[in-house]
Amino acid sequence: MPRLFTGIEIPPDVSERLHLLSGGIPDARWTKAENYHVTLTFIGEVSEAQIDDIDEALAGVDSESFDLGIE
Repeated sequence: MPRLFTGIEIPPDVSERLHLLSGGIPDARWTKAENYHVTLTFIGEVSEAQIDDIDEALAGVDSESFDLGIE
């Protein structure tokens, strides 16, 4: 079953800078920089039948833009 979440993409230049900070922990598995994101909500495991309903519900979400800083 797929595991779904809602998230915000991180711009490539920021992802690359964050990626340079990874390392130094033996045997750690690091996420690729192109997969970095900020998770807003973890939906969890869903059935294939639920995916279209979730996609349709999320397509109706409308929000004002906002600034987000990462330090």
